Parts: sequence; C-alpha cells; structure tokens
Amino acid sequence: MQSASIRLSSRLLGCGVVAGLALWQLIFFAWIGDDAAITLRTVLNFAWGFGPVFNIGERVQAYTHPLWFLLLSLSYLLVGNLLLSAFLLSFLVSLFVALILTHVVAARAWAGFCALGILLTAKSYIDYSASGLENPISHLTLLCAMLLALRACRLKTAGSYRNFVLSCSLCYLSRADLALVVAPLALYVTLVVRLPRPSLLKAIVVGALPALAWGAFSLVYYGFPFPNTAYAKLSTGVSLSDSVRQGLYYFKDSLVTDPVTLATITCGIIVGLLSSPLDRALAAGAALYLAYILRIGGDFMSGRFFTVPLIVALAILARNRFGSRWLAAGLLICGVSYIPSSVLMNEKQRLLRDHGIADERLFYFPERAFRTQYPEFDEVDGQYSALAKDSRPTRVMMQCGGLGYNSLRAGPKFYFIDQCALADPLLARLPALPNARIGHWMRAVPTNYQYSVYANQNALVDEELRRYYDDLRTITRGPLVSLARLMTIVRFLGKKAPDFPQGRNPENTQPRTSNLAYEAIDAARLEASPKDGGPWDAPENLVIYGHGIEVVFPGPEKLSVIDTSLDGNDLYRFEYFDGAGFRDLFNLGPASAPEMAQYLVKPPGMGLAHYRRTVPSEVPATTRLRVTPSGGDSNFSIGHLTTR
Repeated sequence: MQSASIRLSSRLLGCGVVAGLALWQLIFFAWIGDDAAITLRTVLNFAWGFGPVFNIGERVQAYTHPLWFLLLSLSYLLVGNLLLSAFLLSFLVSLFVALILTHVVAARAWAGFCALGILLTAKSYIDYSASGLENPISHLTLLCAMLLALRACRLKTAGSYRNFVLSCSLCYLSRADLALVVAPLALYVTLVVRLPRPSLLKAIVVGALPALAWGAFSLVYYGFPFPNTAYAKLSTGVSLSDSVRQGLYYFKDSLVTDPVTLATITCGIIVGLLSSPLDRALAAGAALYLAYILRIGGDFMSGRFFTVPLIVALAILARNRFGSRWLAAGLLICGVSYIPSSVLMNEKQRLLRDHGIADERLFYFPERAFRTQYPEFDEVDGQYSALAKDSRPTRVMMQCGGLGYNSLRAGPKFYFIDQCALADPLLARLPALPNARIGHWMRAVPTNYQYSVYANQNALVDEELRRYYDDLRTITRGPLVSLARLMTIVRFLGKKAPDFPQGRNPENTQPRTSNLAYEAIDAARLEASPKDGGPWDAPENLVIYGHGIEVVFPGPEKLSVIDTSLDGNDLYRFEYFDGAGFRDLFNLGPASAPEMAQYLVKPPGMGLAHYRRTVPSEVPATTRLRVTPSGGDSNFSIGHLTTR
C-alpha cells in the first residue's frame, strides 16, 4: 500500500514537473503569426454569424485545418478575447502533448524526460507549439492515433479498430497531408486486426465519419472538396525540379539553424525501421512526410513542417526499449549543448535567409508575443456588433504579405483581394508569376477584378476569364441552395481555369503601377468640405501607405474639375478609366513646385494643400479615377475630392 502511494506521488510529481517546464516554455516563447491571423479573421466572421469565410459575402475556405478552426471558434466563444483564446488553446493542447509523450507513450520515466528535454531544445517545436497555427493539434491527434493503433493491435476488436480509424480521421481534419503519416500505420493495423469484411467496412465508415462529414460540408458550402489554399499552391506552374531544389534548401536551413530537430527525426526513423512492425510503420509514415516536404518545396517558415515528423520520431524513441537508452540520452545531451541563439534571443539572427526562408517567430517577436499582445483586438467585437449583415464591402484592398494582421485591423467591412491567392477563389486558379518567394505565389490581377469585387458584379475585360468567373461567382456568392449552383459545382470539379498570361492584364502590366495595390473608395466617401491646412494625418483624412486609391463613381461621371486637398509636400498622379485601361490625366503637388501655384486654392500650412484644376474637355465620362502617390516623404493622405 505504501509503495503504491509512493509510486502515485512520484507520478504526480513527474506530471507536475513536465507541466511546469512545458508551460514555462510555451508562455515564454508564445506568439501569433500572420498566417494564424488569417484563420482568426475567419473565426471572427464565423462567431458573429457571417459564416466560416475570410471575406464577408464570399464562401472561400482560407484555412487548411478544419479541426483547429473549430476548436479556435469554440475557444473564442468561451473566452471572448480573440488572441487570448488562441494562446490558451495552444497552451492547453501542447501541454497535453507533453504529458502524453512523457507519461503515456514513453516506456520508462527517464525516456519520457529525455523526450521532453529534446522538445524544449528543438527550435522547430519551440517556434510552432504556440504560434496560433495548427501544429499542436497535429501533434495531439498523431499521438492519439499511435496509442489507439497499439490498443487495436492488442484487442483486435471492431470497436478498437473503429476508434483507431476515428483518430486517423481527426488527423486528416487537423491537416490533410497528415494522411501520409498515418497511411502506413493504418495499413499495418488493418492487416493485424484482420476483421471480417462487413465489420471492417462498417468500422472504416463509422470511424471516417468526421472526415466524410467535413468533405460533404465543404463541397456543399464552399463548392469545393479541398481548401482554397490547396488550389492556390497547386496552380503555381513551378516545375518538379525547381520545387525539389527549394525543398533541399528548406532541409539545409533546418540543419544549419536547428540540428536537434533533423538529428532526432533521422535517429527516430532509423530506430523505428530496426524495431517492431508498428514502429516500422510509424517510421515509414515520417519518411513519407519528409518526402512530401521535399516535393512541395518546404515552406517560407523555417522549421514549421518538421514538427510532425519530430513528434513521431520522439514517440518511437520514447517507447522503444531496445537501444533507446543511450540514443535518447545522447540526443538530450546534444540538444542541451546546442541551444540556438535565436531561441534564447541573445542575438538577432538574419531574419530572411537565402531562398525566401525566414525565422518567422523572431520576425514577429516580441510585438506579437503572448506577454505583449493578448489584450489587443478587443475593439474588433465592437466593429462586428455594429455591423449590419450586408455582403457588399465598403472598401476593397489588395494584399499579399501581412494579410492576416492587416485584415484584422481593418475590420469586417474591408474586402481583401489576396494576391498570393490563399483567400481568393479566382486568383488561386490562375498561374503564379515567375520568381515568386516560396509560400507567396503572387498572381497577376485581371483587369477590372478589383472593381468587380467592389461593385459585386462581373466586369472582367477578358472574355474567357469573364465566363469562368461567372461560374465561380455562382459557387462562392450565389444562393447556397439552388439547382443552378449544384450543377455549376459538378461542372466545375473537373474544369481547368483558362490560360491567363500577364500580357492580357493591362492594369497590372503598366510599369509605373505594377507593384502598387489600389483601394476602391466610394466617391461619396471623399465628398466632404475641404480641410485646408490641417494636419496630414488627422483622423478624418484618408491616410494611405504603400498603395493608391481608386475612386468609384455610382455611374459614368463627366469630370469638369478636380477639387481636392492633399498632403502638401507630396506628388500625386491622377488617372481616369476609359473602358480598357487607365489613362494619364495630370499630376498635383508638391505645393512648393512653381508650376503648382496656379492650381493652389490654399497653401499647405500644417499639412494639407487645397488644389483645384480644370479637367480637359476631351476627357470622356468615366466610372473610376485613380490617385497614386508618386513622390514625397511616404506619408500620403487625402482630405477631400470632388469632380464638379
């Protein structure tokens, strides 16, 4: 009785030590990345009744992890603070991972603590165990699948096999590519259990119900069986050789900056292949996943994709009695002796390394860390609570990098055209521009696409692309339940997007504006009284950084004059749309230029200058007017703009 009490006390003490170390590591290094913020915007829209969408009014799945998305949504509803809920969920799930690995998977206590020590010194795990991304739930579902596989092999009953299939289904919902990791394990368990065919099929169908249900929901609601991100990354046009070459750079980056991770994975696979059949199946799954990482070219986030095979390798080492003692201890010594300087942050590493691979956590730390960020975005709730359920956006922006946080800051009435196509249904199906950074596959934006989104109509110039976009709009914007939409979904499943070379995109090929985004603005938004001489960054002004604006008129507008107030020390170019493209009108500013004296109504004073310039009579009526900052101090703003 006394020995049992001692064993229980020791076990509780061990759990406490593991929990304390894991929580310390999680809280100290926790952060939220921009890609995670893309999912969090979808969580907000879902929680406030606008559906699981990134842009209100358009059904697009901009996340790859349905299970993680649903858990984040539940966490937000319970906690009430968006970022705090994401942090707490990451902490909780990662804590379960540490406890299961050390106290359930590990054959002995020392092996579990060795595994924990390696986790706490592997930079990949430290960076992504609490980043807002789906890595924690991937780790947890994989460990559960392994434990249920062991149970199914031992019991050999239909119920135990069904539970194992259910865990595999949850792995798929955590990330679809985890199917590669569990496939060899599923094959092995199926051969060992040897159920009669009717029982086997029933267990598979029942266990796979979550994945099947999500697939059906995705097809009906979004119109496609896979996330939009899958289409965005499969339509890049990158050759196999170039992709594999980029993948090799991804492996090299991890080997240089985080040798603990790849060393552990390698040893785990070797030990697994030399051990029991179940360990061989786990090792084969990890190796298959490494091949997949190589094939897709890795990622721009250094180490992110290596955490899954790392967990599998540690599970193999921790549960394997034969030879694991010296191997795990040796790896622990290796990990403790090599703690990357970027983990302890005692010196700033080069953030963007060769070939577009970056230390994402270090880039966002400490501004996006748990200790400094979680109270942020409480005001977002106010934006949503005051929002009428109107699918028409008031402002439209084009964005690639920084999409997540910029979209959260902007609020729900901003529609973001994602030029990297992760959240855009049309651009995801067009070929990527050459020489794009890994994970940032920029697309050429078709003429009138931004206006089409803003006006909620198909105004594309290219005829073939316009017909294609008509069908796509039916799927993503049309009535959810209709025969026309159902027929379009079926027809679209095997449909290939039209070839769309950049040469057929006049708006995006003008050299002066090819890399500049434009924000669509209602003309009425700028029809206010002049703010002559006021501060350039006054709250009522339209402040623009790194982009131009596209003033949209309710109908064809015959321009007579341009009456506007602009930041007085900057130069702005004005262009009008003639139905085929944008044509030069004239420049205004800076106010100090001698040629501007004839157009000045009032000098800039503290910031804004008031200009009034007559438009040549030969300029035809137009529906849009572009204003492009083209010189100055990079602080640009507009106080008002009228055309009469």
